[in-house]
Amino acid sequence: MPLSRRHFLATAPLAGLAPARSLPRTLFRFPEVTGVTDSPANVAVETTGARIVVHRSNPARIEIVQKINGPRDLCQIELDTSFADLTLDYRDSEQCVLYVPEKDEGFNLVVHGDSLLSLRAGRNVRCRMRGAWVPEYNYAEGGNLLFLDRRGGYGQYVLHSDQPFAGPLAAPSTGVSFSTSGWETHVQLPLRRTLLASVAPPREFDFASSVQDRVVHHFIERRRADRTWDYFPADSTIAEYARRGNILVLHIWQRGAGPFRGDQVSSDVEMYAKAAPWASRRNVPLDEAAFRRVISTARNLGMRVLPYLSPMSFPGTTAEFLRELERLLAAYPLDGFYFDGISPEVLEAYEIMKGARRVIGNQRLLYVHIPSPILGSVYSTGKYVYCPFIDTYANFILRAEHIDTFDQQVLRYTISGHNISNAIGYVCNYDYDLAFNRQLIRKVLDYHVRVPWWGGWDIYLESRGQRLGKKYPPEAPIHDLLVREYFPSLDALRP
Repeated sequence: MPLSRRHFLATAPLAGLAPARSLPRTLFRFPEVTGVTDSPANVAVETTGARIVVHRSNPARIEIVQKINGPRDLCQIELDTSFADLTLDYRDSEQCVLYVPEKDEGFNLVVHGDSLLSLRAGRNVRCRMRGAWVPEYNYAEGGNLLFLDRRGGYGQYVLHSDQPFAGPLAAPSTGVSFSTSGWETHVQLPLRRTLLASVAPPREFDFASSVQDRVVHHFIERRRADRTWDYFPADSTIAEYARRGNILVLHIWQRGAGPFRGDQVSSDVEMYAKAAPWASRRNVPLDEAAFRRVISTARNLGMRVLPYLSPMSFPGTTAEFLRELERLLAAYPLDGFYFDGISPEVLEAYEIMKGARRVIGNQRLLYVHIPSPILGSVYSTGKYVYCPFIDTYANFILRAEHIDTFDQQVLRYTISGHNISNAIGYVCNYDYDLAFNRQLIRKVLDYHVRVPWWGGWDIYLESRGQRLGKKYPPEAPIHDLLVREYFPSLDALRP
């Protein structure tokens, strides 16, 4: 196995987690533009996580400085054009907009509060990027790249365009070169194409939340004698969950507005192929009384309740999805949402995550499975380009589903959000074999990764295993590992 063993701080059984209501709750802190200085030489924009200086020079030059775990010079961008006529167009707490005239087009530069620089080309332009530091994690594909070390890092993304006259974007990057002191790459950016440059991390890590907030995923309560499923957890089940965590994720709770009744579905194949209630425009509980009972019971036991939704499957626009979030929050006393996938498109995923965070505010929770697009050809390796500036709007992220073996670099730089997005990273381990789970549980805390509690998943895995010809471990021994080894070590980290 790739993961090594480690000595644990304690081995006593978990006596019981204190109710969440007795613990101090930290608020989500929105990354923002904190200051702008417009001088004759340049415009310097301060964000929560970066300082980005755009020089009025020929050739054009942009300095990107990482502030959190810094300061350090992260990247220098040079363009074969002039920014002598750089103008400060607009600013607020979310963004600072700059403009450089170029015939009838112009270069548009936007510095976002999450330390993302967006540059839309006003003509065909060559961009040269250099960093005087050596990344531990580096992945580049199709003009996109993500370079990270233990302090933070740099992400770069070349967006396609459906705008008229934008022209083709073939082979936007000619590759990346490394030396003992740094790295360099360049991109030929056509007219109206957009280059994104991202600084990691965009905000501070919430260590207290990473220790005291613990997630429980509930799937199915039981299978009835007639082989149909009862999805909502009983009060006794919720009480057991409250001993293991203080955040309850409900995976199957809605039926949509159509005729689907989830408690009448006899197999997960039928549910996924024929029903897919999470793909409805309007989410209605399978059982209104049971849904409200679960919310009330869980909250009385100190748990916060997050229902499952899927922006990826939603059959409407981003604006319609956000309105549905608003409707659900008005109808039910929810503590946030769990999203299963967002969008394969960078800008759409960005708008969904930012929009969802605006809707839920800073007191509710956003927990997201694969929050940003996977920009790489091989998901199964666990190494690819993703977007920390998107991930950062989540309190918690979940990654590595169905990848039941990986190395420590994946654990540190793909699953963990520490000093990257600074969202708290969870590992999606419900179908990992027992031996790998044992090694994983003994290693995750080294990388600020957390492990969920999975309840009611045996039935699902039994059905999945029959289809795939695979034997999955039952929940019980994994629960035992969490209680004996993981929770005591996590408790030892409490401030």
